[in-house]
Amino acid sequence: MCWHTHDPCCFASHLTTCAQHSRIFHFHRDLGACRWQKHVTMVVRGGIRIAQFLAEGEPVLVHCSDGWDRTSQLSALAQLILDPYYRTIDGFSALIEKDW
Repeated sequence: MCWHTHDPCCFASHLTTCAQHSRIFHFHRDLGACRWQKHVTMVVRGGIRIAQFLAEGEPVLVHCSDGWDRTSQLSALAQLILDPYYRTIDGFSALIEKDW
């Protein structure tokens, strides 16, 4: 499975652009303009898709070539979906220590 955003710009560059052009009075408008909701949605969809493949017994390789944390985010989300242990305080703590 290959998962990536279809947006040529990465989340970090959007936030950087927003921060550079943002003033306190325009913060909410600029935050909305950087499309962070789309990126969060894409990561959640990717985590769900990975979990579905694994639940069906399919092997999955998660590799994000842009060097950001998306690989860890996708892997952690799939683990949260599939394993109830990671939805506990101790499990979530272990997941954060392991993947970040």
